[in-house]
Amino acid sequence: MSERILLGTIESIKIYQQNMDIPNSNGNVENGELYQKIKEDVSVMGDKGNNKSVISQNEDIKQYTAEHSQKVMDGSLNENKICILDIDDVKKETDIKVLIAIANNPNSNLQQAAIEQARELLVTGKIKMDELGKTGLVPALVGCLNSVSSQIQLAAIRTLFLITVGSLDDTKMVVEANAISVLRDKCFELEFLPSFFKVANNDEYLASTVAFTMFNMCRYKSKPVSMDVIQQMLPILEKFYSSNDPEVISPTFEVIALLTWLKEGYIPLINEHKFIQKMVGFLNHSNQEIVHAALSTIERMTEETEEQTELVVDVGVIPKLIKFVDSSDDKTKELSLSILGNIAADRGSYRDQCIQLGLVPKMLKLFSSESTVEQLKNNIDLIRCLCQSNAHPISIDTITELLPLLKQFIHHEDVEIIYKAVLIFWCIVYQKDAQKNQLLIENDIFKEIIPFLKHSDEHVQSRTSRVIINIVFGTSQQVQHLIDNGVMDYIPLLLNHKDDNIQSRILFFLRKIIWKPHAQIQAIINANLIPSIIPLLDHENVLVQKEAIWTISNFAIGARPLLQINYLMKHDFISAFCKGIYSPEIFNVKLIVKGINAILRKCDHEKFDEVCDKILESGAVDKMKELEANTNTDEEILSAVREIVRNHFSESQRQRRRRNVNTFLPKYMSK
Repeated sequence: MSERILLGTIESIKIYQQNMDIPNSNGNVENGELYQKIKEDVSVMGDKGNNKSVISQNEDIKQYTAEHSQKVMDGSLNENKICILDIDDVKKETDIKVLIAIANNPNSNLQQAAIEQARELLVTGKIKMDELGKTGLVPALVGCLNSVSSQIQLAAIRTLFLITVGSLDDTKMVVEANAISVLRDKCFELEFLPSFFKVANNDEYLASTVAFTMFNMCRYKSKPVSMDVIQQMLPILEKFYSSNDPEVISPTFEVIALLTWLKEGYIPLINEHKFIQKMVGFLNHSNQEIVHAALSTIERMTEETEEQTELVVDVGVIPKLIKFVDSSDDKTKELSLSILGNIAADRGSYRDQCIQLGLVPKMLKLFSSESTVEQLKNNIDLIRCLCQSNAHPISIDTITELLPLLKQFIHHEDVEIIYKAVLIFWCIVYQKDAQKNQLLIENDIFKEIIPFLKHSDEHVQSRTSRVIINIVFGTSQQVQHLIDNGVMDYIPLLLNHKDDNIQSRILFFLRKIIWKPHAQIQAIINANLIPSIIPLLDHENVLVQKEAIWTISNFAIGARPLLQINYLMKHDFISAFCKGIYSPEIFNVKLIVKGINAILRKCDHEKFDEVCDKILESGAVDKMKELEANTNTDEEILSAVREIVRNHFSESQRQRRRRNVNTFLPKYMSK
């Protein structure tokens, strides 16, 4: 391209620049005939000069601009040279440096196109978010926020918004580049505040984009925005609260919620501006979308921390939510029920307030009406939240009121509803209250759910096992109720379950019912459970192994001589049991020596020598002598070890056993 053509092109573009950014009555930019004329002139000059059209010269221009783009950004190259690209070229440009050079030129008519193309490269992944720090794109975008063109501002904000969504580091970079203060200034300078931020057709979208950008800048707890930045945001948030546009008010609510989550130090500032109180006030708004936005934000707040829940409760949200339970709008009702569940789960006093305001009758009314399966699940979740507090247990009166409904759900065709019902029963029995256990027994709850121990759904099966084991904290009569209703029939299946947690849980149940006050050793014998327990003594899971050792030890200690202990001795368990004496866990060693001592004291005389030989073969006696010689051995272990060695494995006892053996051998074998 000749110098004359280049200069002519630059002059033409200068004329275009002077006329390009004049907004029409709607605030939009019109390109008009002038733009087309300039394109025609440039094309003609290109044909006359080098017989190359502007389009055919694109590759030359791109190479030229790529080589010199850094100089443009440094200010050492004439900025007008970058203007030889036209809009079509910019829309195809893939070199971010070229686009940044154009974006940095406030006199270029291609700024908006360059910013939009940079955003497109980000969207399509042609530029990686982690590469942005090296390119200088963010400072260029922040500079574009000061443009006199609202279209360029909008393009810059949209791209900044995308960056804040995409990367933590680049969100921090946006904040450090002071984008927030510029956004704030634009809100005032462009008069977005009056008339719901509508200066031009696109300014309403600009306001919502500003709100979403602030939301994304605040959403990283690991690197929270500074108090200075928050102070700059406050005027915008205050004004956005006066909006009736859901697209503006919704992200504004989210910003407030995030600020209460990021740091406790921000909460006094939020309270000072009454943002939470005003948000709850929006629940009375005539626009249902805004009501939903407020409810959705409150739902997220109550899901996060107890401090956030306290903020909304303190400004009187509970009565409003209770009222919404009767709403004809399904979404309002569902969100309100979800929030009430979150609030009730956070603190017993909040739950009691919900109940006192009539929540339970309203819930029962909901269940009596036609509901979808999803609505049923949500409503059951609320019942769970009412029942789950262990520090502040729900009253028996409320449980009594809910039980007929819960009993219906046991037989529901939807497995998830069955699971949720069983989960509520677990919340009740987990409180280890014998009176509440009895209430479930009297309503046949245990009788109904015991068959779930072999349910095809593993979640139902596992949760049922957790309900069952908690009965051991009740009375012996309550444990007997489980046995009478066939619980022992399902135990072998669970002891052989692939889930280690279920195995350890069932072993816990067995060792508890073996021990006083329940003393259900005979129930273990009747169900023939020892063969299913013995393999678990060598389980790879140390918790399962420990529970198996504990169960056998409790059985040996609690068993009556002869019949009950003989049942145990019929099974080959000594070797596997005695291995536990090598455990690094002192408690396991204690269980082993106590179990061995009990076995030796109660064992049938005819099998005594055989048992002693098996204990010797296992190496347990050598280990006990080692423990006896160790001055650091636990006193309880030491006492049991001394008794075992002295009474059964001393030299005199060994000779006695040899004499007993020789008595039954031919003379030639006894010598």
